Amino acid sequence: MTKRAVVVLCALTAMALAPLGGARAAQAADATLYELTENMWTLLDDGVRMRAASSSLTGSAAVGTPLCPATLVASSNPGASYCVVNATGGTTSTRRRERVIPSER
Repeated sequence: MTKRAVVVLCALTAMALAPLGGARAAQAADATLYELTENMWTLLDDGVRMRAASSSLTGSAAVGTPLCPATLVASSNPGASYCVVNATGGTTSTRRRERVIPSER
């Protein structure tokens, strides 16, 4: 599992555990996401190499969780037991920076 997937799962867990108007407490199996693709590239800016990436995820969430509210399911697809979740994310932040030292060749 990549670092990005771990961060996404931690964020989803934190959202699920937040008190949301009568929503039940989240359990470990309330949502499952799988990373489908990850595209990574580097940018060079004034001798500093920066990492940038984007990722696509898909999975499912149980009805009654923050990612699959029961009221939404009842109005759009009564009787469904889960929702399909698709997510994309990306970063161009400079979290990971390396100084590029010019070669003397």
